[in-house]
Amino acid sequence: MDIDAFKELQALEAELAKAEKYYRDNKICTFRDLGNQAQFTKSRAPTRLLFGSNRSGKSARSTVEEISCSLGYRPWLPYDHPDRIVRLANGAPMPVPNVGYHLLENLKVSGVQTFIPKMEEWLPKGIAKIRKNNLGHPVAVDFDTGSIIHVLSQEQ
Repeated sequence: MDIDAFKELQALEAELAKAEKYYRDNKICTFRDLGNQAQFTKSRAPTRLLFGSNRSGKSARSTVEEISCSLGYRPWLPYDHPDRIVRLANGAPMPVPNVGYHLLENLKVSGVQTFIPKMEEWLPKGIAKIRKNNLGHPVAVDFDTGSIIHVLSQEQ
C-alpha cells in the first residue's frame, strides 16, 4: 500500500470515529418512529398512550418524547417539520422550562433496569443529569433548560 492510500485510510478512519462519537453523544437525532408511532407524535390529545408488545419500542418512544417535551422540540425532525416543536393540546408551544412525571411500576426494577438505561441511551450528552436516591433508584432528570422529569412509582 502506498503512502497516499494509507493517509486516505487514516483520514477516513478519523471521520468515522468522529461520526460514531456524534452518534453516541446525540443518538436522539437519529430516532425514527416505528410503525404507527408517528400518530403518537402528531396527536394533540392531552393524554396519549403507547400500547405494544414486548420489544415494540414503547420505552424508547416514550423516553424520546419526554426528552423532547423537556427541550420544547424534537431533535430528530428537520427544522421546518410541522411536528418539530412540541405543542400542548391547545396547539401552543410547550413552555420551557417545564415539569413532567414519569410513572413506573416500581423504582427498583423498572427504574433501574429500564428507565435509567433508556434515558442514558437517548439523552444528548451534557444536557441533563439523572438524579438518584441513596439506593441508586432514579428520582428525577434535571435538564440544563430548567425542565425536570420527576420519576414516581406505584409504590409511592
